[in-house]
Amino acid sequence: MQKQDILNAVKRFLELDRYVDSYKDSTKYGLVVDGQIYPPKTIFGLAMEKVLYITVKSKHFRSGFNKPCFDSFNRLGFEICVKDSSQNESSSNKDSRLWTKEELSEAVDAYLEMQHKAESGIAYKKSVYYKQLADKFNRTPKAFGRRMSNITYIMTLMDLPTVSGLAPLANVGKTQAPIIEKLISEKLGKTFIGVGLADAEMQSIINSKKPPEKPVGDDKPDSVETTTKTYKRSGKVKGWVIRRANKHCELCGDRAPFDKEDGTPFLEVHHLIRLKDNGPDTVENCAALCPNCHRKLHYSAERVALTEELREKVIQKESGL
Repeated sequence: MQKQDILNAVKRFLELDRYVDSYKDSTKYGLVVDGQIYPPKTIFGLAMEKVLYITVKSKHFRSGFNKPCFDSFNRLGFEICVKDSSQNESSSNKDSRLWTKEELSEAVDAYLEMQHKAESGIAYKKSVYYKQLADKFNRTPKAFGRRMSNITYIMTLMDLPTVSGLAPLANVGKTQAPIIEKLISEKLGKTFIGVGLADAEMQSIINSKKPPEKPVGDDKPDSVETTTKTYKRSGKVKGWVIRRANKHCELCGDRAPFDKEDGTPFLEVHHLIRLKDNGPDTVENCAALCPNCHRKLHYSAERVALTEELREKVIQKESGL
């Protein structure tokens, strides 16, 4: 790793509005670069991603003095400072309070405004929104950054377009998930279904440290009537993409899991940019996938990286490489 790798990581960190999923605020140490303080573990992880060409998360390495992370900073001539504990405690106390409906409502308003600006081609900075909200409600900008990622998660559950660069964060909780979903539904004129609470309950059962009670369920579950928009898709494009795949998933390369009655392979056509996000229905924007990889592209933590990998494969095929 070189000094420029660290400087590039700092630049990327600022482009991401000082928020990187899986990394927490550094409460004890700070990396000093050009007189500014940055979270050392986050910067090191971002630098390692570019050097190793893999996804590097906080859990993959440890930081601190006498650890390779800090040793690398020292070797490259960077200073590590120890933060003032009283400031850290104050910051922590700000964010330990329960969130009010007013805070959540304004956070959703800010999220939807950013989304509208992005769709309209209007420049904006997430960090400006975070700071304005933090100043108003006496929290830290980082807290609102995490809350925006919670909103992304709920938007994803509701199958709604999200703000680019805000990775979904699932730890919304059973109390706040339905509040956020209701706020989104009200502001967008959508029917409230309760997918946020259902997901939070699911997460609670899965992550329970002790055996949970068997749920009773509902013999006659309620139903909700909704209206959906369906996009017309070209049969020729779908046929081309499945033919191009030659009976194999275009992501993992495995053979289609089975053949249908008509003898054609069972592969699902996936749009790299969703039609609801104004993606085109073209062969360059589509890929034929096995069901497992199709689910990965929608729900896995690596879906962004997998989408880029798949996009490159499609480009190579369509360009004859």
